[in-house]
Amino acid sequence: MEEFIEKEYKKCSVVYSGGDDFFLVGPWSELPYVAYLIKEKLKEYSGGNENIAVSMAIEITPDKKFPIYRVGIATGESLDKAKEYERNGKAKDAIFLFGKAIGWEEFNSHKEIKDLIVKVLVNKVTRNILNIFHSISYQSRKAEEKEEIFKAWRLVYYMARLEERYGKSKDDLKRLLNLILNKQNRLYKNLESATIWADLQTRS
Repeated sequence: MEEFIEKEYKKCSVVYSGGDDFFLVGPWSELPYVAYLIKEKLKEYSGGNENIAVSMAIEITPDKKFPIYRVGIATGESLDKAKEYERNGKAKDAIFLFGKAIGWEEFNSHKEIKDLIVKVLVNKVTRNILNIFHSISYQSRKAEEKEEIFKAWRLVYYMARLEERYGKSKDDLKRLLNLILNKQNRLYKNLESATIWADLQTRS
């Protein structure tokens, strides 16, 4: 583990690695990719054995002087959430990332949505789109709790207005809408996490 991290990700450090546990520190922007690569390396090492799972968690410190041991405690609590994450008859084998547990099989689609949000922001689409995604995620969650119908038309209307206003990003905005809203008008469940990731990546 130490040799691999030192060679591939020089800004990251291994605090501990032993048995089936490890603890790394490094830039938040690199850690999701480090985690995914470790998962892939383990899969390769085990010969693709589906009975071997790996769960991880990433936490961001509020400042550089934040004690490492407190980061470890917070990360351990988030790791428990990753291990408890169940979906479609499957459990564990997940990563807790930006406030949400995400199955490794969901990671690439999650990253694709994040990348599209980043792309439209880089192309000068209003950053208010982040607030809209946070708000729409909240509305979807509340509708589910109350067993009400989620009002997807609000998101569709807003995205259509953005397409009119930002013609150069029209195709990207249309694809983004298709990715976060399925044919049954169900919102992508981890939109808030992807939005936080994109927000952090594009802050100046």
